[in-house]
Amino acid sequence: MPHCQPAASLIAAMGGLSSVANAANVSVTSVQRWRLPQRKGGTGGIIPAKYHARLMKHAATRGVALPLAAFVDPKAAASLIAAE
Repeated sequence: MPHCQPAASLIAAMGGLSSVANAANVSVTSVQRWRLPQRKGGTGGIIPAKYHARLMKHAATRGVALPLAAFVDPKAAASLIAAE
């Protein structure tokens, strides 16, 4: 089952599930749900807005320029992976 975008690309660009979970101060299971379709109990690729600022700071520490558009635009998120 393919993971939902843009969450899957953002998670990959920021070092994976554990790294993102630590940055957002949530469980790995919560981060996994961001990649799942809604019919499977996930968010359909949407990262909740309350975590955006934390994740942008985390991305900066990893040298990843994470524009706000990447949280809503799958093409912008996919470009993060291509830039690595």
